This record gives sequence, C-alpha cells and structure tokens, in this order.
Amino acid sequence: MNNSELQFGCEFELYVGEHNEEELKEELNKLCNNELHINLAEDSLDNIDSLMNYKKDSSLVYPSGREISTPICSYNDLKQFIIGIIGLVQKFGKTNNYTGLHIHMSFIDKSGNIDFFRFMLLCEYHNLLDNWGDRNKYSMNIMNVLSYLDREEAEKIKDRKGRVWSLEKRDNHYVEIRTMGGDKYEDKQEQIFTELDKFIDIFKESSLKPTEDYLQILTKHQELLANCDPKKREEFLIAIAEFC
Repeated sequence: MNNSELQFGCEFELYVGEHNEEELKEELNKLCNNELHINLAEDSLDNIDSLMNYKKDSSLVYPSGREISTPICSYNDLKQFIIGIIGLVQKFGKTNNYTGLHIHMSFIDKSGNIDFFRFMLLCEYHNLLDNWGDRNKYSMNIMNVLSYLDREEAEKIKDRKGRVWSLEKRDNHYVEIRTMGGDKYEDKQEQIFTELDKFIDIFKESSLKPTEDYLQILTKHQELLANCDPKKREEFLIAIAEFC
C-alpha cells in the first residue's frame, strides 16, 4: 500500500495581529493559487474541503485566534502546504501552548477500514503521543488513563476546551491526529515530518492483518489492563468506548 491511496488535510492554529492580517491573507491566497475561503464570523464552522480556509478560532484564549486549514490533498501537496504555512506562521503569527496543529488522514476509498484501537496502541508504542510538551493537557493521551490521569480532571479540561484526546476516530477510514502544536510549533518542521511519516505507516498497518509484533504488543497491553487498579481499568474502557 502506498500513499497514493490516502488523502490528507491539516489545521494550523495561531494568533495574528490586526496590523499584519491583511498581508497574511494575501500571502496565503498566493500559496493556494487564489483558492482561499475566508470566513471571520464568530464561531464559524464553515469550511470548504476543496479550498484553503482561513477563519476565527474561538477555542483559543485571545480574540486574535485564527485557524488555517488546507484543502483535502495528496501526501506531496500536504508537505508543501505545511512548509508554506509554517513559513507564514513564522512571519505573521504567534503560537503558544493553546495552539494546535492537527493532521487529518483517511483512505480515498471510504470502504477502507482501520482498527482504531490498534492505531492508538501502536502510536503509543512508538512514542508518538507525548512529544509536544505542555500542550498535552489540552490534547491528552488516552493511554495515560491507565497510569495517572484522573477522570474528573479530564472531564473538567474537556468541558473547558472541547475535544481534548490526542487521537480521534472520525470514521472507519478516517482519523484526526491532534498531538502536535504548542508554543513555537512552527519551528519544528523536521519533527512534524518525521512524526507524520510514522503516523502514516501505522495508519496503513492498522488496516492490514495483524503482525506477530503487534500481537505481542497487544498481549502486553492486555496484561497491563488485567493487573491495573480496577477503577483505572474501568475509566480506560469507558474512555475507549467513545472511540471504538
């Protein structure tokens, strides 16, 4: 299976000052060949998947919060969009621990199907879920429920900031990866691309027959579940039920 069977999108959260917003929009319009959709209405959910989108982001802590989202695109186009938009964030924007960078990944063929629990477990095994510092309390690792996460604390954060888990199942063929972001994420291009490629490998693997290596990882996880505190196990299984 190669990347031509997949399609992608990416969302960039940032803050933009009034004095340079018009210039940012002009540069962003050039980047997408004059196919920019702008909607600065409050709480707008209006995205056009075939276009680049620029809108207010009311989930951020300041009124200058904005979101740039790419059109649905190929892997190669995604990489070029990431390079270009990161450059614009460096030039015109600011980021902090609230701003995220989200990757959308799906099969073009909607009949494709991934084992989402397998996807989560392999992402954790390959250390992809805890690499972005303080942002993790706004995009939390579901696997941490087993070790230290207090469910009541998680619900408080979820009520305040909306969806907070670091991986989200959008459909049987479609996931959203919310692990990346945070203060100065625009300066971490190499890390973004390294992790993106690993996520893609795991996504594809999670649609195939389980390997012996994965079955060993799963067995160890099942042993952890069996031996952990019953309350933690119940919390984990309740949380997992939201996804799978």
